[in-house]
Amino acid sequence: MSQNYLARAEKCFSFISMLIELSKGKKLTGYDMVVHLREFGFDVSPGTTYHQLDMLSKNGIIREKKRPWGKTNKTVYEMTEEGKEIFQEFKKRWKKPLEYAAANLQ
Repeated sequence: MSQNYLARAEKCFSFISMLIELSKGKKLTGYDMVVHLREFGFDVSPGTTYHQLDMLSKNGIIREKKRPWGKTNKTVYEMTEEGKEIFQEFKKRWKKPLEYAAANLQ
């Protein structure tokens, strides 16, 4: 498999992982997401991570909040109520395909 397709798969995992983590009620920074993905051995660029967070925010799935941090602010992301509803639909639609993938990756 070419590196290009592997990078695309990592971006997909990154996107799904963000939704999962934020659906748990967590408030995360972009840096938190980068660290989380690295725990799985993925080296998704911060640019990709922030682009995905921005896209989710612009679509009302998550919201950004500025929090004081030292002499500056950091952006913390959390899932909106609309995002939670959308994520429930996502889980219904993707549960079976993801179970299939998990069963066949062993």
